[in-house]
Amino acid sequence: MHAPNFALCDTEFAGYSPNSVEPEIVTEIMPGGRYHADFLRYLDIIAEYASAVTADSGELIPVIFRPFHENNGSWFWWGADHCTAYEYKELFRYTILYLQKEKGIHNFLYAYSPNGPFADEAEYLSRYPGDDFIDIIGFDMYHDRPSASDKWMDTLTATCRQVCAIARDRHKAAAVTEVMVAGTAMPDEEDLKTFNADRPFLFAIYDETDNTVLFLGAVGQL
Repeated sequence: MHAPNFALCDTEFAGYSPNSVEPEIVTEIMPGGRYHADFLRYLDIIAEYASAVTADSGELIPVIFRPFHENNGSWFWWGADHCTAYEYKELFRYTILYLQKEKGIHNFLYAYSPNGPFADEAEYLSRYPGDDFIDIIGFDMYHDRPSASDKWMDTLTATCRQVCAIARDRHKAAAVTEVMVAGTAMPDEEDLKTFNADRPFLFAIYDETDNTVLFLGAVGQL
């Protein structure tokens, strides 16, 4: 979810402003804040969509909802430089509780996805809102300046294993929620273990100890 900066957008939430980090608004969209009503209207639109996502049978379709991602970075208004860990957790929890209790949305699976890699589990969980609010333990990871000989894929694999372990301990699903290698230089083939010759940008990351797939993902090229 790339929510707009509610201090800057119009009443239709037009334009793209999640990267507009000034003014800081996390506390201002919570109850009592000057943009709280705007935030609720935005969540109401999301709830309306969630209620309309149905199969031909009329049954609601599960949807993965990933609000306020890459929260440990500084490039979004909900990032670590623009709100405290406490404020972030409160925002995340409030969002979910509003959708569930006020709007009756129960077909969302909620994903948590800071930006990798992580020094340790404590860093990964530093803004985690709690097991009661999360269904999917994930992470985003980009490689902006690849070279043929770098070890980024090794770091990605290690991060996958690290996040898998956290998810396993908490009985959650694990996911790579965003991943990309930019540019034209791709990692060496032995690092990728491609599984579809017609679409070589798809890759699998294996646990070589028992040959099980940890993650399936896609490496895009710009």
